[in-house]
Amino acid sequence: MQKLMQSSLFLLLLAFSLFHFSCSEKEPTSPDKEHFKAYGFILETSGVVYMKVFKGQLDPQYNQYIEVTAGTMTDHLEIIFLDENGQEIKPPTDKDHSFSWNIADTNIAKVHRHGDEWEFHVVGVNPGETTIEFLVLHNDHPDFRSPKIKIKVNPGHIAKLESFKIVEEDTNEVLVFVDKNGNVEGEIIIEYPEKTDHLVVVFYDVNDNKVALPSPPYTLKLKFSDETIVKVDIEHWEFIITPLNYGSTSFRVMILENDKVKYNFMGEVPVKVQ
Repeated sequence: MQKLMQSSLFLLLLAFSLFHFSCSEKEPTSPDKEHFKAYGFILETSGVVYMKVFKGQLDPQYNQYIEVTAGTMTDHLEIIFLDENGQEIKPPTDKDHSFSWNIADTNIAKVHRHGDEWEFHVVGVNPGETTIEFLVLHNDHPDFRSPKIKIKVNPGHIAKLESFKIVEEDTNEVLVFVDKNGNVEGEIIIEYPEKTDHLVVVFYDVNDNKVALPSPPYTLKLKFSDETIVKVDIEHWEFIITPLNYGSTSFRVMILENDKVKYNFMGEVPVKVQ
């Protein structure tokens, strides 16, 4: 009887061991598959490499710091991660991972980001220098932490403005150009009911040099001839147009200084909703 009980116990333990081994084979829990591992990153703007960091070192072929004017922000920067061979890898897409950053002095600079994309702008708050580090967070701890990157914020200024362009941020395509005489080339076409991508107003002085305007005290205003066709959302020098109805309208570009009109550009920018 005792031998029978011992045999039964042995068979039960053997069956449990086989079941446990089978489950382990089907559901591996390797921590390497849960964590995101990168050895560096590239910052790109409109497909052009702005900065490259690999294994803790800045590549001397590219920018050694992020530069911006106080009151303005950089062009959009996309962060692309690199593996141990310097090859590009895709960022994690699961909900447990997120993109984050630490800025040493947020009185000098801050980050503006669109939604949960791996893209951002650095905003110049006040003249000076600070640092930023980029992180890929896995829940409450970092899977990746970059070295500290210098940010240089230059003093803002305003020159005599003569012309401007409206540029699609992601592609850098010029949609509209308005010269000093108010002559307009191009138009903004919107496919109803889709809104536009982020559009940026870029200003130029008398020598056709790009002018960075500090905001505040300067702000952008778009004055539409027919506000029943579209509505606009403005942030700094960027804007998004949302169609309300089919039809055509136009707008004038204005710059306010402390809520008073500083520049009122000639030329009506045409907008068509189709």
